[in-house]
Amino acid sequence: ATSERLIAESGLTVWRVEGYEADDGIAAWATEAASLGWFVRIYSEDKDLEALIVDGSIAVYKRDREKGGSIDWSESAVFNRRGVSPLRMTELLALAGDSADSIPGVKGIGEEAAKAPFRIDALTDTRARITSTVDEKCSIPGISRRGLKRVPKPAADESDS
Repeated sequence: ATSERLIAESGLTVWRVEGYEADDGIAAWATEAASLGWFVRIYSEDKDLEALIVDGSIAVYKRDREKGGSIDWSESAVFNRRGVSPLRMTELLALAGDSADSIPGVKGIGEEAAKAPFRIDALTDTRARITSTVDEKCSIPGISRRGLKRVPKPAADESDS
């Protein structure tokens, strides 16, 4: 194609694997390079590639629609924009759908409704971490996770009667 010819003429390498989309190849090469200790910056507006973001290893360079210009998206940028961590992007897109990649999603569920299970997951995870921390750090004699243990009442002093 014309774009491949132009890229090749510019001195860059063109990679193509029949039957695979470009983002599949980008994902494979990016994760491999990151595993070898390279910092990878992907220039793309494709939401699918946000699933690859790992702070300090893989960034996706995107336009900043609010401030103008472009920025490296971090894990927190994905969470702030999408409501899920990069690790959950694939699941979010499977539920909500992604017309750019012909993913239909679940009928009747848009992006906002698709985020709900992940919010519940996050709350459950947060509660588990809090409980674990309390169990670890705050063990007080006579106090259990479920509240006060039954402590026998002191024997009545006969002089009080």
